[in-house]
Amino acid sequence: MSDASLINIGELSKPATVLIEKVSSAIGVLYEPRRIRKEAQAKADAALIEAESRITIGDLERRALTRFVVEQTREQKNIEDITTKALHNLDAGSDPSVMDEDWISDFFSKCRRVSNEEMQSLWARLLAGEANKPGSVSKRTVDFVAAMDRSDAEIFARLCRFSANSLETTLIFDTSHQILANNGLTWADLSYMDTIGLIQLGGLLGFVRHGLPETFHIVVAGEIIEFQIRESSGKRVISTGKVLLTRIGLELRRFVHFEPADRFYDYCIENWAKDENYTLSSPYPRMQFR
Repeated sequence: MSDASLINIGELSKPATVLIEKVSSAIGVLYEPRRIRKEAQAKADAALIEAESRITIGDLERRALTRFVVEQTREQKNIEDITTKALHNLDAGSDPSVMDEDWISDFFSKCRRVSNEEMQSLWARLLAGEANKPGSVSKRTVDFVAAMDRSDAEIFARLCRFSANSLETTLIFDTSHQILANNGLTWADLSYMDTIGLIQLGGLLGFVRHGLPETFHIVVAGEIIEFQIRESSGKRVISTGKVLLTRIGLELRRFVHFEPADRFYDYCIENWAKDENYTLSSPYPRMQFR
């Protein structure tokens, strides 16, 4: 393992430098792994000398001290790796200096043992999200992610592929539709996410969005779909499917990277076109769906 610092602090932007200073203030010096390792080794050496002054140290004690150094070094590397990844997600105008130090301390107490690259990236986006907008990432969400493993994150990312950001929800109109299987999502996955609290499964009728204006649009897979409520209809509602993101699910979705599901746009058009309460069209190019 290299003793070199992970990055050159002198080359960082101001928000990145401030974040490092804030994290350092909350949990200790960052980007000085050599110093950390030397301090850890010095503590171990001191303990060895003290023990040997009393009694010849046994193999058990020696192994325990060695384990301490190894664990501290690994955790320090994880902390630095996550922080480094977070720097790349900082907004230019962010001000990490107002972050709550208790939040930072709690955050790293949960993720310091995370070595998996993909999970580190998720933790890094959480850290950057809080740095960009202090108070936007709840401790409840941090606790939830701490209980997740890689497979949980992968399942949730596949679900997010069925998202429409303008609605802050997913659009799954039929939980047995082939499009789910084609995009790696099963009923068992949905049931599991409902059990752990990321989504709520609807009944036969599913969920609807009420109180919509006479004309509105929704962005699906990067494409705009325009809705026009029919004059003959007094119902200003649309179906949003049978899967609803919970509060934690909504918050966590902000930090998941995903691409729209294959044929997601066509799938939404096919389902919304069945409703007689409104007409659908696409402005680019202009196209009437029903």
